[in-house]
Amino acid sequence: MASYNVRNNFKDIFGVYLLESLSFEGDYDIPVIGCFDDISEIDYLALYSDLQEYQKTKNTCVCFYQYDHVFDGVHGLYNSIIYKDEKRLNMFRERFRNIKYIVGPDYSLFGDFPVALQIFNVYRSRLCIAWLKANTNAIVIPNIRWTFNFCYDFSFDGIMKGSNIAISILGQIKDKENKKMFLDGLKEAVDRIEPKIIVVYGFVTKSNFDEIFGYAESKGIKIIIPHSKIDMYKKEGAIYGTR
Repeated sequence: MASYNVRNNFKDIFGVYLLESLSFEGDYDIPVIGCFDDISEIDYLALYSDLQEYQKTKNTCVCFYQYDHVFDGVHGLYNSIIYKDEKRLNMFRERFRNIKYIVGPDYSLFGDFPVALQIFNVYRSRLCIAWLKANTNAIVIPNIRWTFNFCYDFSFDGIMKGSNIAISILGQIKDKENKKMFLDGLKEAVDRIEPKIIVVYGFVTKSNFDEIFGYAESKGIKIIIPHSKIDMYKKEGAIYGTR
């Protein structure tokens, strides 16, 4: 595993200081993270921007399943970390001070993105997770996202075997091609990571549960489908809770 040290007289605008405490994995040096805490009581997913929902229930989990510009940008968490903007970082510490669970940032991956950008978006999600684990009292759950099979190595690298994970299925199974890509990647994630629990954000119904999560269930993995703001849009037959 690689190790990184900040060079003398080097102005660190890359967040290298945070890497000194991390381990790395794979050809792309993706930071290694994991979540092995009991997260089975999560019952609500509050979006990052909805501060009023952070205490919706006793076991609410904050997640970043929104457009990137909502939670990222010049004053977002990633830039605040790498520039050591302590004023902003203290605001994030305060924001998440009483939060019990957090799902790591969900930076976009699209199949037509340059591969370098896809790798970077995975990397910075992992870096933000490392900061959140070190600077909050929350249980931080790795979020994973993937596109085509050539991205599996960097998409799943760095997640410790047996770690709990979180995924969003929103918009992932709308058409035949996207569904196949999603289901292929989910099977690969199950085989590589062997998670104990998968937390799910999105529309899951009795009619499609087995198609999406049947393989994971066959491996003894618990599927948690919490309530969320999108409940109001869900059709009859939507399911929630632990399966």
